[in-house]
Amino acid sequence: MPRDGSISLAWGDGEHRFRLPIGQLRELEEKRNGGLFELFDRVVRRTCRIDDIREIIRLGLIGGGVGQAGGMDPKAAMDLVDRYLDDWPRQDSWAAAVQIMDAAITCEGGEQVGKDVAEAVTPQPNGASTSSASMEPAPRSASRRKRSTA
Repeated sequence: MPRDGSISLAWGDGEHRFRLPIGQLRELEEKRNGGLFELFDRVVRRTCRIDDIREIIRLGLIGGGVGQAGGMDPKAAMDLVDRYLDDWPRQDSWAAAVQIMDAAITCEGGEQVGKDVAEAVTPQPNGASTSSASMEPAPRSASRRKRSTA
Protein backbone atom coordinates (compact mmCIF):
# COMPACT_ATOMS: atom_id res chain seq x y z
CA MET A 1 0.00 0.00 0.00
CA PRO A 2 1.34 3.44 -0.82
CA ARG A 3 1.99 5.56 2.26
CA ASP A 4 1.95 8.86 0.41
CA GLY A 5 -1.77 9.47 0.77
CA SER A 6 -2.58 8.34 -2.76
CA ILE A 7 -5.45 6.09 -3.69
CA SER A 8 -6.61 4.55 -6.97
CA LEU A 9 -10.35 4.60 -7.58
CA ALA A 10 -12.70 3.81 -10.43
CA TRP A 11 -14.37 7.17 -11.05
CA GLY A 12 -15.67 8.86 -14.17
CA ASP A 13 -14.17 7.32 -17.28
CA GLY A 14 -11.97 4.75 -15.54
CA GLU A 15 -9.35 4.16 -12.90
CA HIS A 16 -7.67 7.29 -11.57
CA ARG A 17 -5.03 7.98 -8.95
CA PHE A 18 -5.96 10.65 -6.40
CA ARG A 19 -3.71 12.36 -3.89
CA LEU A 20 -3.96 15.49 -1.77
CA PRO A 21 -0.41 16.57 -0.95
CA ILE A 22 0.12 19.65 1.20
CA GLY A 23 -0.25 22.15 -1.68
CA GLN A 24 -3.61 20.75 -2.72
CA LEU A 25 -4.74 20.50 0.92
CA ARG A 26 -3.96 24.19 1.46
CA GLU A 27 -5.80 25.14 -1.71
CA LEU A 28 -8.76 22.99 -0.65
CA GLU A 29 -8.91 24.63 2.78
CA GLU A 30 -8.75 28.10 1.22
CA LYS A 31 -11.31 27.47 -1.53
CA ARG A 32 -13.78 25.66 0.74
CA ASN A 33 -13.30 27.90 3.78
CA GLY A 34 -12.53 25.20 6.31
CA GLY A 35 -9.75 23.17 7.83
CA LEU A 36 -8.84 19.65 6.74
CA PHE A 37 -10.73 17.86 9.50
CA GLU A 38 -13.68 20.24 9.31
CA LEU A 39 -14.03 19.49 5.59
CA PHE A 40 -13.62 15.76 6.17
CA ASP A 41 -16.31 15.90 8.86
CA ARG A 42 -18.68 17.77 6.53
CA VAL A 43 -18.18 15.20 3.79
CA VAL A 44 -18.52 12.15 6.03
CA ARG A 45 -21.64 13.51 7.72
CA ARG A 46 -23.08 14.55 4.34
CA THR A 47 -23.45 18.16 5.41
CA CYS A 48 -21.05 19.23 2.67
CA ARG A 49 -21.83 21.25 -0.40
CA ILE A 50 -21.45 19.89 -3.90
CA ASP A 51 -18.48 22.20 -4.47
CA ASP A 52 -16.71 20.58 -1.49
CA ILE A 53 -16.93 17.27 -3.35
CA ARG A 54 -15.97 18.86 -6.68
CA GLU A 55 -12.84 20.46 -5.21
CA ILE A 56 -11.74 17.33 -3.34
CA ILE A 57 -11.98 15.28 -6.53
CA ARG A 58 -10.46 17.96 -8.79
CA LEU A 59 -7.51 18.64 -6.47
CA GLY A 60 -7.09 14.92 -5.83
CA LEU A 61 -6.75 14.32 -9.57
CA ILE A 62 -4.21 17.13 -9.88
CA GLY A 63 -2.19 15.76 -6.96
CA GLY A 64 -2.27 12.16 -8.09
CA GLY A 65 -2.37 12.15 -11.89
CA VAL A 66 -1.25 8.86 -13.40
CA GLY A 67 1.91 8.95 -15.47
CA GLN A 68 2.74 12.57 -14.72
CA ALA A 69 5.41 13.51 -12.19
CA GLY A 70 3.53 16.55 -10.89
CA GLY A 71 0.05 15.09 -11.20
CA MET A 72 -2.73 15.61 -13.69
CA ASP A 73 -2.89 18.83 -15.65
CA PRO A 74 -5.36 21.19 -13.90
CA LYS A 75 -7.38 21.69 -17.09
CA ALA A 76 -7.67 17.94 -17.68
CA ALA A 77 -8.76 17.47 -14.05
CA MET A 78 -11.41 20.19 -14.40
CA ASP A 79 -12.64 18.67 -17.65
CA LEU A 80 -13.09 15.27 -15.94
CA VAL A 81 -14.93 16.83 -13.01
CA ASP A 82 -17.17 18.87 -15.33
CA ARG A 83 -17.89 15.83 -17.46
CA TYR A 84 -18.54 13.24 -14.76
CA LEU A 85 -19.48 14.83 -11.47
CA ASP A 86 -22.72 16.47 -12.56
CA ASP A 87 -24.11 13.53 -14.55
CA TRP A 88 -22.51 10.67 -12.61
CA PRO A 89 -24.41 9.27 -9.64
CA ARG A 90 -23.70 11.65 -6.79
CA GLN A 91 -23.29 8.77 -4.35
CA ASP A 92 -20.24 7.63 -6.34
CA SER A 93 -18.66 11.07 -6.17
CA TRP A 94 -19.43 11.40 -2.47
CA ALA A 95 -17.84 7.99 -1.77
CA ALA A 96 -14.78 8.96 -3.82
CA ALA A 97 -14.42 12.24 -1.89
CA VAL A 98 -14.58 10.37 1.45
CA GLN A 99 -11.90 7.93 0.31
CA ILE A 100 -9.63 10.66 -1.11
CA MET A 101 -9.82 12.67 2.12
CA ASP A 102 -9.32 9.60 4.30
CA ALA A 103 -6.23 8.56 2.32
CA ALA A 104 -4.83 12.10 2.63
CA ILE A 105 -5.38 12.16 6.38
CA THR A 106 -4.06 8.68 7.14
CA CYS A 107 -1.34 8.80 4.44
CA GLU A 108 -2.27 5.31 3.48
CA GLY A 109 -3.82 4.25 0.21
CA GLY A 110 -5.53 1.19 -1.07
CA GLU A 111 -8.93 0.05 -2.13
CA GLN A 112 -10.36 -0.32 1.38
CA VAL A 113 -9.21 3.00 2.83
CA GLY A 114 -12.17 5.30 3.23
CA LYS A 115 -14.61 2.57 2.26
CA ASP A 116 -14.64 1.47 5.88
CA VAL A 117 -15.20 5.07 6.97
CA ALA A 118 -18.01 5.59 4.46
CA GLU A 119 -19.70 2.37 5.59
CA ALA A 120 -19.12 2.93 9.32
CA VAL A 121 -20.51 6.46 9.41
CA THR A 122 -24.09 6.39 8.23
CA PRO A 123 -26.00 9.62 8.79
CA GLN A 124 -29.32 9.27 10.58
CA PRO A 125 -32.38 11.46 9.99
CA ASN A 126 -31.74 13.33 13.25
CA GLY A 127 -28.15 14.09 12.24
CA ALA A 128 -26.67 11.49 14.57
CA SER A 129 -24.00 9.09 13.43
CA THR A 130 -23.90 5.32 13.74
CA SER A 131 -20.13 5.35 13.98
CA SER A 132 -19.15 2.55 16.34
CA ALA A 133 -16.52 4.75 17.95
CA SER A 134 -19.12 7.33 18.95
CA MET A 135 -21.60 4.71 20.18
CA GLU A 136 -19.29 3.00 22.68
CA PRO A 137 -19.45 4.06 26.31
CA ALA A 138 -16.40 5.72 27.81
CA PRO A 139 -14.17 3.32 29.75
CA ARG A 140 -14.53 3.37 33.53
CA SER A 141 -11.62 4.31 35.68
CA ALA A 142 -9.84 1.34 37.21
CA SER A 143 -9.00 3.20 40.40
CA ARG A 144 -11.40 3.54 43.28
CA ARG A 145 -11.35 6.55 45.51
CA LYS A 146 -12.01 6.16 49.20
CA ARG A 147 -15.13 7.84 50.47
CA SER A 148 -14.69 10.69 52.84
CA THR A 149 -15.94 9.85 56.34
CA ALA A 150 -15.72 13.40 57.58
